[in-house]
Amino acid sequence: MGYAASLLENEKFVVRILDGVVERMKEHAFLSRIAAEAPDIILLEVSTPSWDWDKKIIDQLSISLPGVPILLAGIHAFMYEDSFFESHPAITATIRGEYELTFLNIVQRLREGKDLRGVEGVVWRSENGEIVHEKPRKLLKDLDSLPWPHRTQLPMDQYIDGLLELPQPCLQMWASRGCPYTCGFCAWPQIMYTSGSYRMRSPEAVVEEMISDGRDAGYRSIYFDDDVFNVGDKRMKRFVELLKDAQWNLPWGIMARADTCSASLYENLSEVGLEVVKFGVESGEQSVIDSCGKRLSISAVRDAVHVCKACNIRTHLTFMFGLPGETADSARKTIDLALELNPDTIQFSLATPFPGSRFYEELDKEGYLVSRDWSQYDGYSKAVVRTDDLSAADLERFLKEAYRAWESRGGTGRSSSVTSHLNSLWKRILIPLKGR
Repeated sequence: MGYAASLLENEKFVVRILDGVVERMKEHAFLSRIAAEAPDIILLEVSTPSWDWDKKIIDQLSISLPGVPILLAGIHAFMYEDSFFESHPAITATIRGEYELTFLNIVQRLREGKDLRGVEGVVWRSENGEIVHEKPRKLLKDLDSLPWPHRTQLPMDQYIDGLLELPQPCLQMWASRGCPYTCGFCAWPQIMYTSGSYRMRSPEAVVEEMISDGRDAGYRSIYFDDDVFNVGDKRMKRFVELLKDAQWNLPWGIMARADTCSASLYENLSEVGLEVVKFGVESGEQSVIDSCGKRLSISAVRDAVHVCKACNIRTHLTFMFGLPGETADSARKTIDLALELNPDTIQFSLATPFPGSRFYEELDKEGYLVSRDWSQYDGYSKAVVRTDDLSAADLERFLKEAYRAWESRGGTGRSSSVTSHLNSLWKRILIPLKGR
């Protein structure tokens, strides 16, 4: 959304970007703030688990701002279907996947008084009620061509990942998009970017943003929330070179793979401030990891965690219960592995298949889905799948057992905070105003 706002501003649109989640806004205050802007167009970023809230907000916006086009983007695969538009008459259009350039094209068309015919990447409702499916937009290849994300209207000091314990304020950035790996459960790469696509910004462009929008702007740390940051030895070595040349002196953290960096590279990265790494492990049973397409060995995880600890890099590990092939034995192996690895912080969750992912399609076909109540699809409160050996209730018990075992060791983790975040995604909105 920040990138989309910057693109619009570059084209002389007046933009208001509002994140009611981080501002902890009540529903009435959120709606009143939008109405006060007298918007010409509204874009809401939505998701499957937050859809009940999303729909409620959309309906109220359509009443308080009649005639204002309401557009949706995000990871809710059902919003591209004709039946979706028939059920939600207030919605003008939905944007598939990566939406910055598509939304810019839409706003330009509407400013010119034209319809959306021919705008790639959009599903829209024509004046006669026809639902028009335009062809998909190709992914942007040159990420360096995008302006840096809009940040000035947002309370940037409130974006805090408490588990990282990085000095605040912490600037969140992207250095890449997508993932070259094939985890069937991972929604964002599949739904937003198409599975298997991986595009990298140049190290030069990333370091320039780290310095200008980060260090020089008063931030005390950086966190890269990429799907996977540490792909490509040559690229990582160039990061190290550039940060050394810049006399970089702030700590930073990354979301990473456990098997894509050598021990010597972690040493080099730690020398230029890398302090925290998040690894997705998923299971303590190798066959369960293999079943989800992750292509990761448990031995590689052990090696990576050991190396990070030796380099004084803190680790945050994530595990889940309910992947295909999960049994009581494999679930207990997961708990045992988590305790053995002893990361600084940890996350246990319930395997949750987002509609639009291969994981959802496979479980739906095999009859392993136990709920289509989308509000339960947050991964932390309710299991929505079963396996051949374990019921949804069994998986929920293992989640509680895992946290009890971890907490008995004095560890820290994450549970309800993520649920709260997901249930509030409806509060993120972008409002471009005609060039005035």
